[in-house]
Amino acid sequence: AKPASAGKAVIEDAAGQVLASVSFPGLAAPLDLTPKTATVMVSLPAKAACVRLMLDGDPAEVSAANNNALLPK
Repeated sequence: AKPASAGKAVIEDAAGQVLASVSFPGLAAPLDLTPKTATVMVSLPAKAACVRLMLDGDPAEVSAANNNALLPK
């Protein structure tokens, strides 16, 4: 297990235009097998379509799909 880098959550519209973003802290490695989380708050603009997590330093990812979520309409 490795620690997760800090980064930012980016709110995008359907065309991929950045509407808002918020930073989040790095997370400790889950050496005890307990999930590590951080809570952040950001206002969602009306045109928000997805949230994408971008880690600082662009580290290698097992699956980039874990870092994207479509928002309900």
